[in-house]
Amino acid sequence: GQIQLAASEQGLKKANDELERRVWERTVELVEANENLQKGIVERAKTQEKMEYIAYHDSMTGLPNRLLFSQLLSEAVYDASRAGKMLAVLFLDIDSFKMINDTMGHAVGDQLLQEVAERLTNSLRREDVVARFGGDEFIILSPDTKSNLAAHHAPELITVLHPPFELEIEEVLTGASIGISLHPSDGDTAEELIKNADIAMYR
Repeated sequence: GQIQLAASEQGLKKANDELERRVWERTVELVEANENLQKGIVERAKTQEKMEYIAYHDSMTGLPNRLLFSQLLSEAVYDASRAGKMLAVLFLDIDSFKMINDTMGHAVGDQLLQEVAERLTNSLRREDVVARFGGDEFIILSPDTKSNLAAHHAPELITVLHPPFELEIEEVLTGASIGISLHPSDGDTAEELIKNADIAMYR
């Protein structure tokens, strides 16, 4: 009877050890699967974040693009309307950019756009938004401003762009033309304000 009991206990211990081994292996598998799942989630989030950045920013300058600017302007118009405040949109076009691009090459043109973007960004208030609208066009949202301040701001921006740009190949001189539209007098929507600032610039 004792021999059978010992054999039974040994068999039970062996079965228990095998069960513990399988539980441990399964636990390790689950931990690894969870770690892989977490890594996948983080990687997908990073990919999503990168895709959103690409969708809303200009690849050349890193500034907001036309799509993001239009959204930010729509929000600013809504806030200004509720608060009874004024905002300004400044549409800026680089003078002689096509000639610079054609005579000096696209690499110089690209570098000039980057330098213009940097100067504009450094000259604006923290609450202002500058975006690359396309080609050699930039657009600026100046919230909570007055018409006289907006009118003074345009010559200041032109002055900022007046000093020569020290590019890789050579020194480049350029300027800018700027048009201004004001909310609410020149439009109640982002589309109207952008269109009227563009028209004002060409005048």
